[in-house]
Amino acid sequence: MLAVVLALLLLASRKCLAMKNQSVEIQGRFRCGEDVPRNATIELWNENLPLLTFISHYILNEETKFPDNKLDTTHPDDLGNFTIRATSTKIFGLSLYLVVYHQCDGVHYSDSQNRKEVVVFAYMKEIFICVM
Repeated sequence: MLAVVLALLLLASRKCLAMKNQSVEIQGRFRCGEDVPRNATIELWNENLPLLTFISHYILNEETKFPDNKLDTTHPDDLGNFTIRATSTKIFGLSLYLVVYHQCDGVHYSDSQNRKEVVVFAYMKEIFICVM
């Protein structure tokens, strides 16, 4: 009987751990020098299994079998301000990064030829992140 109770408690605690909802909201301002960007797209991504991705990419030299998840997409307003938010259910913490498609280098691209920049949170200045 004690073994059954312990097994049920273990299963209940694992289920609670597995069902952890995490929310994030990021507000920022995207600028091209002093100019407001045109046709910019900002995407919020969560890196799946960062350690396994690192091992497969840098040690085994192969593509990861765990693709990242795109959580949300937004565009800056006329002043360059943006808000992007997402909610995800994860066992462990989120490993977030932004992907920004822009035309800030003075070259006029068509919509399908925007430059892609990956911005890791460690390199951002004055960005407000609220994790609930």
